[in-house]
Amino acid sequence: MKNKQAFTLIELLVVVLIIGILAAVALPQYKKAVEKARVAQVLSLFKSVALAADAYYIHNGQLPNDLEELDIALPQDWTEKSATRRCKTSIKWCLELLPTNPNRWQMLSITQQGTSSEKGGFHYLWHTDGRSLPLRQVLCTENYTVTPGEFCEKLLGGKFLSDAGSIRFYSFL
Repeated sequence: MKNKQAFTLIELLVVVLIIGILAAVALPQYKKAVEKARVAQVLSLFKSVALAADAYYIHNGQLPNDLEELDIALPQDWTEKSATRRCKTSIKWCLELLPTNPNRWQMLSITQQGTSSEKGGFHYLWHTDGRSLPLRQVLCTENYTVTPGEFCEKLLGGKFLSDAGSIRFYSFL
């Protein structure tokens, strides 16, 4: 009779338990890394659009009223289009040029869309209505549907600057 060596049921359960614990620890970190990579991709596009808008202002002496006026080609996968708005529905981000109103901001914004996933975004301000926010700097923003700092501080290491209506502004590197 051959002496077969095999794992016992207890040993197998211990291995499965260890794998489950490792997966439970690694999965949130993986999700955070994926979200951070998506945000970095969107932020890179946003900074390019902000530079193009600055170039438009320097060349024309006024702020753009339409995204088509900017000398930049937006990615083809940002399919939802209007004169002042482009959206990429697969990751639920929208780029928008907010028009000038007296005593208000002229800003370029890119924010996450949707009620359950709306966390924050980025704004680029050209002028303000007297609030103490820096101009011509990309700011991280959060709306009041999320815990303060959940998007800008935890994901990007931002520092709180100001509240403005329904938005919290953060600076970041």
